[in-house]
Amino acid sequence: MASNGSFLGPMSRSGKHVLPLPAGQAATNSGPTLAAGDSMRITVHGRGAHGSMPQSAVDPVVLASLIVAALTWL
Repeated sequence: MASNGSFLGPMSRSGKHVLPLPAGQAATNSGPTLAAGDSMRITVHGRGAHGSMPQSAVDPVVLASLIVAALTWL
């Protein structure tokens, strides 16, 4: 379908936000409203260790997952 052009994608999008309006009222606006696109880059360094001393290692995957989990609470 996409190769012959019959699927053009969504024709409209809707987003819900909590605004300081009286109860029972809604507001609309064309174009982007209340939108932000932010990004950041975090480098996580790990440290390997011998199998007989795993307590000396720093697993970067576990550390990165803890960072992601903490950022979800912001």
